[in-house]
Parts: sequence; C-alpha cells; structure tokens
Amino acid sequence: MLGQYLPMLALFGLAVLFAAGSFLASGLLAPRNPTAAKQAAYECGIVPTKETPERFPVKFFLVAMIFIVFDIEIIFFYPYAIANGGLGIFGLVTIMVFTFAVCVAVVAIVVMVVIMVSSLCGLGGWFRSFAAGCADKEYGG
Repeated sequence: MLGQYLPMLALFGLAVLFAAGSFLASGLLAPRNPTAAKQAAYECGIVPTKETPERFPVKFFLVAMIFIVFDIEIIFFYPYAIANGGLGIFGLVTIMVFTFAVCVAVVAIVVMVVIMVSSLCGLGGWFRSFAAGCADKEYGG
C-alpha cells in the first residue's frame, strides 16, 4: 500500500536536496566583493532623485485577489464536474466546504472595497466604525 507513494516521496526528497544544494552552492561560490555601486538600488539605469509621488492604488491588488480566488475556484470545480458521480458524499462535502471558503473570501474582498471606497469618497464613518468593531463605542449601542 505505501509502496505506491515511494516514487512521490523520492521526488520530494530530491526536490528538498536540490533546493538545499542550490542554497549551499550559492553561498560557497558567490563572489564577495560588495561596493557602493553594487549595493545601490537599481532603477533601470536611472539614478533615483526623489520618492514616488503616490502610492500604488490598493484596488489593483483587490482585483488581483478576486482573480486568484475565482481562478482557483474554476480549477477546483472542473475536475469535480467531470467526476461528479464517482465522488459520492465525500465530493459533495468537499465542494461545499470549498464553496463556503470562496464565499468568505469574496465577502472579505467586497468589504475591503467598500471600506476603501467609503474612505475615498468620504461617505461618513458609520460603515468604517461598524467594520472595525467599534460601533458600540461610537453610538452607545
């Protein structure tokens, strides 16, 4: 029974050995002559003169998170749709747990977007205080 997992265990062992060997070899063989020019930040050949004027907007990260969540969801649902009959109750419970986790992630992302939009548009502090859990302090309820 456990013999069928031996090739996978051997492959995992080789991966760990390769990673450890790579770190060891780079530590032993790397040149060690740091200069000020080598340790300076590289900005595509341009000497940085000032800081960037604004921060990168958070909405791009939120869109990327939504993409990753739905991409993983599709990757997980496709094999389930193909083998739906053979998985039985275990497959149903697994897909329900995964769907719950995806829904929680989507709700968290939507709440972050609402907080971001309400802070940018100045929509009052009721939602921010509710989301932060301090509604009782501010409204006495």
